[in-house]
Amino acid sequence: RFICSRGLLRILLGVYTGVQPKEINFAFNAYGKPLLSNIHNNTGLHFNLSHSKQFMSIGFTKDALIGVDVELMKPLKDHLEIAKRFFSASEVEQLISLPVDKLLDGFYSCWTVKEAVIKLSGEGLSYPLKDFDVQLKDLNVGESSRYKVSLKNLNENLFVEVFRLQNDLFGACAINKENLEILHCSFESEERSIN
Repeated sequence: RFICSRGLLRILLGVYTGVQPKEINFAFNAYGKPLLSNIHNNTGLHFNLSHSKQFMSIGFTKDALIGVDVELMKPLKDHLEIAKRFFSASEVEQLISLPVDKLLDGFYSCWTVKEAVIKLSGEGLSYPLKDFDVQLKDLNVGESSRYKVSLKNLNENLFVEVFRLQNDLFGACAINKENLEILHCSFESEERSIN
């Protein structure tokens, strides 16, 4: 999966930059987030990549930061304990107010957005997940919800969209510009799916 996702990323970056995929060079920030090296990025292009099992999400923006996440749901016995450890007090309150049959959906709705936000920040899990609040959304397959997230440590608002791609799959995108349109599409084959 790693090789396939990096190969597809290079192909798509080649389309956006006009550089041959094999010639694209990456730089990394202090936390290990990959960026286009300056030699190939005179267009302000930003990207982010996520995968979960056979699913992948790649996001691109121009002159804006982006973070994406995709999560294939799996049963968790301790999701409430994980939430109490990593979610803000407001998020835990939202989660425990849900009907029992919606708890896992609520957990993944929240976790996916939080992952997209910290990936946008470029700090990964070193950014405290409790330092910002997201909304838990009850979404049907094919639905999405967009809203603003305020980061306590930064004087910046982010805009997130969480979407349910299939019954057991959530995706999220975070950007730092308000009016950017978020498009998502799915590609499926008999053996694998790419989202």
